[in-house]
Amino acid sequence: MTIVTGFGLFQYYPHVRTAHTIRKAIEQQKVISDETDLLIQQMSQLRGQVDSLKPVKAEFEEKLPRTRQVAALWQQITDVMNQHRLTSQVVQRESESEDDRFGTVRIHLECGGTFQQMYAFFQSLHALDRFIRIEKFKLTNENNYSGQVKLDATAQVYYQIASTDSQ
Repeated sequence: MTIVTGFGLFQYYPHVRTAHTIRKAIEQQKVISDETDLLIQQMSQLRGQVDSLKPVKAEFEEKLPRTRQVAALWQQITDVMNQHRLTSQVVQRESESEDDRFGTVRIHLECGGTFQQMYAFFQSLHALDRFIRIEKFKLTNENNYSGQVKLDATAQVYYQIASTDSQ
């Protein structure tokens, strides 16, 4: 009987071990399958985010030209000033800097007008087809307090550095 029992154990034990190993492998495959499903779901969400950012990228490309186009920008700013009937207009380049991807041109703006004209001027600058960041500005009243103010501002205008490699 012990021989039969021993033989049965030696036949049974390897099968139990194999079944346990198979169960562990199945559990691991289920975990990997669940992780893969989660990654697929995240990939779908990322594709949706990429698609939703395409209009932002298009606006970015449009408002951040690949060249300085300083003369055209000066003309646009001057046209906006004229459109709002601002007086004593000055648009000057102060400095310029570049890094690997982007360049900036710092400009100095001066003009005179009413608060409403200045507000409309800033709205029009915002609506231009360029990224322009007003760094600082100062509005001062005329000496006779006639409702006229003088704007003294510094702004940054951005552009992309043309690269030789495609990104």
